[in-house]
Amino acid sequence: VSFRYDTDINPVVFRTEDKGITWTKFSLEIPESFKSVTTYATALSPVFNGAKGILPVTFRNNSWKGDPVDVTVRYETSDYGKTWTFNDKSNLALVWADARSTRDGRARFGIMSQKMQAEFRAQQSSPDNYVVRWSSPWVVSCDVSLDGDQAVVTYLYTDSTTAAYKGVERLSFGTESGRTVIAGCRTETDMEEYVDTSGWKPVDTGLYKFRIPKEWEASVFEDGSVCLSFSSNGDELGRIEILDYDPSLTVSQFEGNHAETLSREDLPGCKYPAARVVIRRTKPAAANDNSYVGEQHVYLIPKNSGYAVDLSFDSPYVNKKASEIAKSLVLDIDRLKIQNAARQWAEAVKTRDGKAQYDLMSPKLQKSRFADYQEQNWVTGQSSPWVDGYRITPGDKTAGVVYTYMTSEGFAGYYFQTLSFVTENGQPKISGFTDPAQANGNSSGIVVAYLDEKDTWLSAARSNGGMFSDMTLSVNGKTKRFPWKTYSEPAFLPELSYADVDGDGKSELVAILCEGEGTGVNQEEIHVINPENFSEITVQSPIRALSDHAVSKIDKNGVSITIDSQNPIILSEKEIEAKVADKKSWFSDLETGSIIDYSVDGNNIVARVAAQLSPAGFLGDFKIKYKYSDHRLNAGDVSFSQDM
Repeated sequence: VSFRYDTDINPVVFRTEDKGITWTKFSLEIPESFKSVTTYATALSPVFNGAKGILPVTFRNNSWKGDPVDVTVRYETSDYGKTWTFNDKSNLALVWADARSTRDGRARFGIMSQKMQAEFRAQQSSPDNYVVRWSSPWVVSCDVSLDGDQAVVTYLYTDSTTAAYKGVERLSFGTESGRTVIAGCRTETDMEEYVDTSGWKPVDTGLYKFRIPKEWEASVFEDGSVCLSFSSNGDELGRIEILDYDPSLTVSQFEGNHAETLSREDLPGCKYPAARVVIRRTKPAAANDNSYVGEQHVYLIPKNSGYAVDLSFDSPYVNKKASEIAKSLVLDIDRLKIQNAARQWAEAVKTRDGKAQYDLMSPKLQKSRFADYQEQNWVTGQSSPWVDGYRITPGDKTAGVVYTYMTSEGFAGYYFQTLSFVTENGQPKISGFTDPAQANGNSSGIVVAYLDEKDTWLSAARSNGGMFSDMTLSVNGKTKRFPWKTYSEPAFLPELSYADVDGDGKSELVAILCEGEGTGVNQEEIHVINPENFSEITVQSPIRALSDHAVSKIDKNGVSITIDSQNPIILSEKEIEAKVADKKSWFSDLETGSIIDYSVDGNNIVARVAAQLSPAGFLGDFKIKYKYSDHRLNAGDVSFSQDM
């Protein structure tokens, strides 16, 4: 038991060995190194791990003007509390480090040598100023260790960008008037970026395995590339993609136009040869724009691969995290080779380049196809419909390619092709391919969305005025028609996915359609279907959800937004006019509905609703996470994030 007597300035500790029947008081005293700066001591609750224990004690100094100065030190035991020891140097270093966290230099001043005190006073702006360091980055933790007669203090910092930094100080000690004091402090590391990967989460895309911060998300695109983004707002941070690589050239071959390499260094610790490159990319001269962006790239180049994996970032929030992601990256080498060869093939089909297609074939296939390509003048395909894009699914010795076909009237359907591969001199070569065949699911019409899972198709029987309508959904061979409609442009085609939104252990089919698009407009509609019987789960309108959960107000001071009676979010008139729109163009009320964007996050349905203040000005987004109850999905958590 530990506590403080009003009549005893020393820490008070009692100990029992008979379950509290009798108690023995220990004589713990304030050590000499702290007596001159301590008015009294308060013992706190001890913490034990077997025989070893720590007794934290707060030393209070009431001699300062204003608030008293409190420092916390540690007494230690290794015999279940029978005896306690106090390490002067370790505790002086601990007080020194804690003062960095609180920025209260008074605690440090009392344990400095006279010489250090004079130097400290000379550096301060006024006689009463004892503030140390700056407000940002701030200390989140510190560690003290003894190194011979000195102490090493390691600080971890962060700031509003969530970046992490590390600083290291080395303290030396001396003796003045019979007490130990800190006689010197040398900065070994002032402020370097630091990455703690212990809480990172694993990602497996099939082609890549790697680890990313827990607040990030990884999304796989149709071409196999990966987008890395913040999970809170979807802001893109970087990408992972495959680039063609010529081993006879330097990594500057990846720069592209209007770019300059600012630095290049090998990156040790990766599982493949890697280089970290910083590029400055400018606008074309004709643009009359002198601005530029900085890009950070990590190129990983497996030996004898013919390709490079590019981790590219242009966000200031990434920094050293890019290197740590690269070090964790494991590639499925064989599938990446097939992915890359299939990508080159699909690109050659898209550009109608028969020569490029021919170069990707095995010698045997080249021999059988030479006459055909020569007859076509090495130009393949037709002018309409044309290939607008493609998606690749690599296997062990095959790859599936899904082409998006277009005509002058718009989307013309998905076409499937299968490529077969053999290995020639360590590289995959195409040994055979099927002719592209249009996907038509189990009904007439154009397939506008599909999933391999459960053989899922969504097709449209009608196309008129830029809209698909009269849709049929097919799952595992069973079909049902729905009066849905969606835009026919490829960028707005339906999205299908499976997720267990009701928590019953079985996945529902989620279909996201686009019913309206234009400048400042993107209106999506969502349908959640039971794939076994095609019944639909009702999803609450996000506009109705906001009317129930959010209140906004526009007045002479700016805009306030209150969600579920929480503290309001205040956006000042000055800030809004500087970053969004002049007040003359403001609406009388904050408007929602022009942009409604649905997504599936794990097993959750999420809606993003833009908050519009003027014809062209948006303040930010409401985010609605839906919760299932009574065969309905209603708004659960509602939040708001600023665009400013």
